[in-house]
Amino acid sequence: MATATGPWFWLGNETLKVPLALFALNRRRLCERLRKNPAVQAGSVVLLQGGEETQRYCTDTGVLFRQESFFHWAFGVTEPSCYGVIDVDTGKSTLFVPRLPASHATWMGKSPVSWPHRAPLSSSLCAASTPTAAVSAGRPPLRASCSAASVTRHFSLPS
Repeated sequence: MATATGPWFWLGNETLKVPLALFALNRRRLCERLRKNPAVQAGSVVLLQGGEETQRYCTDTGVLFRQESFFHWAFGVTEPSCYGVIDVDTGKSTLFVPRLPASHATWMGKSPVSWPHRAPLSSSLCAASTPTAAVSAGRPPLRASCSAASVTRHFSLPS
């Protein structure tokens, strides 16, 4: 039986331990495939939006959250409201996590997620108040001429 060494993604005793290096390998393989595709321009980035929490109709009852499979495949994240950016040329990736208001802990309890301990999932980790700010902050220097407004229109990000 193989054992996982190093940091891993694990949901408990009855599940397998998945090395965090697998998520980095997935992103690297994605970039390699995109670089080989002649339709993908040099300097491209991949912007991924993870799943969002929802409530049942007009109540305060939350629907059980399940992360989008493509987002989990790329970043290994099970928490809602995250974004990820992958630079196709360099393979560098950035995970953007939501900045929760102080009142969140009052109503929902202390978050069980410790983001600094999840940092190995990506090359850098940022907290962003809005998706547009996340894209603006994480855009590599070669994309400096691209405005946040054009990114918002192109990717149809919520404001």
